[in-house]
Amino acid sequence: MAGFLVGLDAGALGLALLVYAVGAGIAIAGMHLFYPHQMLGAANCVTLLRLMLVAVLAATLIGEADPWSVLAIATLVLSMDGIDGWLARRQGLVSRFGGQFDMEVDSLFALMLALAVWLMGHAPMAVLLLGLPRYAFGLAGWVWPWINRPVPDSFSRKLACVVQIMTLIALLVPQIAMLAAVPLISAALGILALSFGRDIRLLRAMRDGTASQR
Repeated sequence: MAGFLVGLDAGALGLALLVYAVGAGIAIAGMHLFYPHQMLGAANCVTLLRLMLVAVLAATLIGEADPWSVLAIATLVLSMDGIDGWLARRQGLVSRFGGQFDMEVDSLFALMLALAVWLMGHAPMAVLLLGLPRYAFGLAGWVWPWINRPVPDSFSRKLACVVQIMTLIALLVPQIAMLAAVPLISAALGILALSFGRDIRLLRAMRDGTASQR
């Protein structure tokens, strides 16, 4: 990792620092407003570490990036997913803020991966759609505020996220991208569409149920 960072130019390092500073700044502000515990906790430290690694991925978007180095960093970020939630439960520091923080890091991770795959020429521009669902969902919440309501945890939602990330990581491998980029992207987009569609139906039912009670 140190050797990889040394090889980056000033612009790439500056981008990494900017992404991390903005992400960490938003997280700290959110923690002051919404985090109910006094102790930071190991879980949030792990999520901050994952954010730092995602910022390093952002640095690879500038200039020529070695796909294998990007693959190694991405695999490390993915392998750490879930550790923060386990630590939060173990320390009794579970919070809605922690879950939201983890989800936003995952969303940024997917966006950076999609951009990396596209800029490397491993997949058509359609791959960017795999990095945008969370942000499109957030924008929809500005138009239809009922979309912003929390939904219960779902195994299928977590599975869709894993498929999304693993597809993007697989497309970092030139041989896989050359043979199966379009089918992999199509399958992952279909799974994500089903997952988000299920959530939207649930949120609409929750909205209608609340309206009928008034």
